[in-house]
Amino acid sequence: MVAAPRAAAGDGTGEFAAEVARLTGFGLVVAPAVDDGYERRVREVARGALAFYVEIHGSERRDSVDRIDVGTVGVDADQILKLRTLFELVRDAHLRGRAPAMRLHVRVAPAEGAAERARVERVSSRALSVELPRLARHEGRDLYTQILADFLREAIALPPPARP
Repeated sequence: MVAAPRAAAGDGTGEFAAEVARLTGFGLVVAPAVDDGYERRVREVARGALAFYVEIHGSERRDSVDRIDVGTVGVDADQILKLRTLFELVRDAHLRGRAPAMRLHVRVAPAEGAAERARVERVSSRALSVELPRLARHEGRDLYTQILADFLREAIALPPPARP
């Protein structure tokens, strides 16, 4: 499942999420706000339990203008390393022969924010929250939708972490 839970007109997240869903075959939910019906809509589109959930967010933070931040839920430290490496490999394969200005760094870490983390955990036991800077959502949208779609098709195949 791919979702854009705070898609605002003009920020590009809804369109980005829709294209990633089309490329991957994942279900899609786009909403202007997270409200009481949001989780219900996600469950309806999923038609059952979700094993893997991805949220797409736009970021206008100055400290991440050249970086994609991937927050994780239900992923251990070993998988965080694998996800970062996988993203870098996919990105670099797509960037061969392209302008260096299109290269965005990636940071993969446990999701921050208790309220958002709790909401995501109610929807799926494994999830990624992807924060995209303007470059990925606008000027580089075609390129980064392909990168993210290829990354997600590989990431979903990673086995879930072993439970103690």
